[in-house]
Amino acid sequence: MYDVIIIGAGSAGLSALKTIRKYTDNYLIIDKPPHGTTCAAVGCMPSKVLIQESLRYKEVSKYKLDKKTERIKIMKKVRKLRDHFVSYVLKDLDNLGDKFVVGEALFTSPHSIKVNNKEYSFKKAILAVGSRPRKLFESGQDNLIDTNSFFELEELPDEINLVGTGTIGLELGQALRNLDIKVKAYNRRADFVSSRSKKVKEYASQHFTDELNISIGEIPKNFKNDEYVLQCVGRISNLDNLNLESIFGLNINEIFNEIDEATLAWKKFPHIFISGDSNNRNTILHEATIEGKVSALNALETGKTLDKFVPMSVTFTSPQLASIGFYDEIKNPSKNVTSSLQSFENQGRSKIKGFDKGLIELFMNKETEEIIGAELFCADAEYLAHFLSLGMTNNLKKVDYLRTPFYHPTVMEGLKSAIAKL
Repeated sequence: MYDVIIIGAGSAGLSALKTIRKYTDNYLIIDKPPHGTTCAAVGCMPSKVLIQESLRYKEVSKYKLDKKTERIKIMKKVRKLRDHFVSYVLKDLDNLGDKFVVGEALFTSPHSIKVNNKEYSFKKAILAVGSRPRKLFESGQDNLIDTNSFFELEELPDEINLVGTGTIGLELGQALRNLDIKVKAYNRRADFVSSRSKKVKEYASQHFTDELNISIGEIPKNFKNDEYVLQCVGRISNLDNLNLESIFGLNINEIFNEIDEATLAWKKFPHIFISGDSNNRNTILHEATIEGKVSALNALETGKTLDKFVPMSVTFTSPQLASIGFYDEIKNPSKNVTSSLQSFENQGRSKIKGFDKGLIELFMNKETEEIIGAELFCADAEYLAHFLSLGMTNNLKKVDYLRTPFYHPTVMEGLKSAIAKL
């Protein structure tokens, strides 16, 4: 019987493995192909390569390059760099020897699983099986693509239907448009941008609606067979592939509600821990990594709880979107929260960089004068978000931020103006 079995070798699973190995040699990690984290293989990294290459293409497209040839080169580079990032994961797995089992794990009892017709028993289990793209259309379309299969395309079409304009939909939609591909996008809601600021949400949603020709309302149920359809409608947990419902008598949604937020243990079966995309919380790499470590420490009975770090997310559009802070504190009427709005349409450095759109909203606790949240839609939002996250982590007050030098000319000066308004 193993002390700990880890199912899944993505960001959360590998983080759990790193911790487990410090305490015991009696462990096993199981993963089914294709190997490689979601981030490295089909998410963060290949999408950012495509975004960067599309911006380079946009800059040189005035030289009348052959579109088809250039797009083929770009997708080849995307896969080359993607494979480079994934190779580090594969190397780590290869070094595990018989501690690593390739195959699909299915629960056969609360303390046992079967992989490749072989049974393995365990004291504790960490489920870190990741997620897969959600699909609105399962069949009936020859050129139906999801965010996993998209990066395997060797040649990009001249036109594409984009279904869903969440984080990855907006990122890919803009990149495709930069590559002179006609994008027709669809979303059910007009305020589709994820932002806790009503004004930023409406402002950014309208900007992307105009730029990407987004149709709001019902999504077509049928497309022509020669039309390419890229589905970007989120991701769903792979927990349903483990035979859990048959063994434990609970469906996946019931299991999600049973996960302890502090320890990530399954409350009814506390010898099982659920981490990363598997638990249907936030599909963000740094959070999955922390959750993997916390799950491992609790599987080892150290009593470690999940630290309350500042939530942060970034969407790599142009301009970028970012969200920082605790939603429950921002919306809690007892917190006595004030806010400030700052337009970036005439922000000096932003205009120099080619951005004439932008709006941010900051939230501050009036009593403590600590900034507790921010919603950003502006150039370089990723850096502004990290600056604010550092301040929130260290409980900086408004006066502390304003004592910090803001160099001229930088996008950060726009943030200083927003802070001064609080």
